[in-house]
Amino acid sequence: MSYSLCSQVTDGNDLIHEHEWNRATTLLSYVDFLQPNFFLLESDKKLVTLPTNQIFRLTISTLLHLGYQVRYGIIEAGCHGVPQAGRKSFIIAAYHDEILPEWPEPMHVSLCTNGDRGAPFRSITVKDSIGDLMLCLDLNLEEGLSYVRSLTLTYVLI
Repeated sequence: MSYSLCSQVTDGNDLIHEHEWNRATTLLSYVDFLQPNFFLLESDKKLVTLPTNQIFRLTISTLLHLGYQVRYGIIEAGCHGVPQAGRKSFIIAAYHDEILPEWPEPMHVSLCTNGDRGAPFRSITVKDSIGDLMLCLDLNLEEGLSYVRSLTLTYVLI
């Protein structure tokens, strides 16, 4: 089970907007009901870095109470092949009889801020990820377009 709280974490005056709190509690009630073997939550870095963030505290304590092993961290998205600069926070949990996975090693050069000195591949750009898509100016197509270009970008071939 995975979920994203991107751009949903508040950082002002210890206030938690009601809809954000409801999203988190609803998500955790799904975890309680479904009891998935693994759980992954992704958000912007504010989820972990705010000292008074009640959503983070609630999530960690609830997962531990439900019998999950929990790991949290902040990962630079660009170091893992995402054509985007920015740090994302992750909470990963595994049920007590599962092995909790380690964080992946960085594979791409990016604006890594965690002290890594390098990686085997260059950083990924938006052109790498969508540069071979054909231009579509007519949005009223009755038939779909066939993809006729060969895959030439290294990013696509990996």
